[in-house]
Amino acid sequence: MRIVLFTAIVGCLAATNPEVRGFAKDLLVDPVDPREAAAIEVRCAEEHEAFRDDCALELKRDFELGVRQPDTILRMHCTRFSSEWAARPPAARAVCEEIFGGWIES
Repeated sequence: MRIVLFTAIVGCLAATNPEVRGFAKDLLVDPVDPREAAAIEVRCAEEHEAFRDDCALELKRDFELGVRQPDTILRMHCTRFSSEWAARPPAARAVCEEIFGGWIES
């Protein structure tokens, strides 16, 4: 009985420690690459509601298999072609600002 009480007390103390909780979370949850999450958001955001989850799962699988790269999707989304006839480009989306510092021009 004392062992159970001792184990419960140690468990409660460990659960209140943020470092222990962070360590446990890292063990149980796969770390998500921010570029992968951004690529999934960019690619699947415009899909119909019924297909968004399927789109995200397909992209995650492709990233794991190495068939697609998140940087390719992000670069394609954040590239604006400059020309003398083009009007002023709209403001870059937040993901383009965060990763590339704005539009990539070519």
